[in-house]
Amino acid sequence: QLETLLEDFSKDPVRGRLERLLKENRRIGSQINKAFELASLMREENLYLEEVVPAHVVERLRVDWSVIHMQDLQTPVRADRRALEGVLRNLVENAVQHGAANSVQISGTAHSNQMEIVVQDNGRGFAGRVSQLSEAFVRHSSTSGTGLGLYIVRRLITKMQGRVRFESNAQGFCVRISLPLYRPKALSAKQNAAQGRYT
Repeated sequence: QLETLLEDFSKDPVRGRLERLLKENRRIGSQINKAFELASLMREENLYLEEVVPAHVVERLRVDWSVIHMQDLQTPVRADRRALEGVLRNLVENAVQHGAANSVQISGTAHSNQMEIVVQDNGRGFAGRVSQLSEAFVRHSSTSGTGLGLYIVRRLITKMQGRVRFESNAQGFCVRISLPLYRPKALSAKQNAAQGRYT
């Protein structure tokens, strides 16, 4: 209906305000759709934990976001591919759209049984208490947004048996994600015997 109003006010001074309203309406609609998409993955039966190489996920994101730089993400983790991509996409969008960042570094460090993925941007950071970011409707910056993104990020990482920590530092905003390393299941004695017959 806003599009129809724009046609009716094609030569009216109010047109500019209607255009801004239409743009804001589309932005909010897009954010709500993305929030629902992420939220649907929080139902545990929808998560499929498998071998995922974070570098492959980030490469997909770089098609849309040239601001992304990555390092040391080849170690496979045990995660849901769609959920991990949704989490990282949300963090990058949050950094660029709401934190005014023009660079997002995604790096990884493998430990004994965990992989730490660090998402560091050079944006505005978070002005409030970082501990609030585990709550719904708390935004990462003073700009517009639903405030659901980071809440859903935490929930999804927890569903994947991981942990997430938010930090605001001199460089901008930082998110540290820990996920289990992928460990192939050991072959049973029967499988080993079967393999031995064909070698």
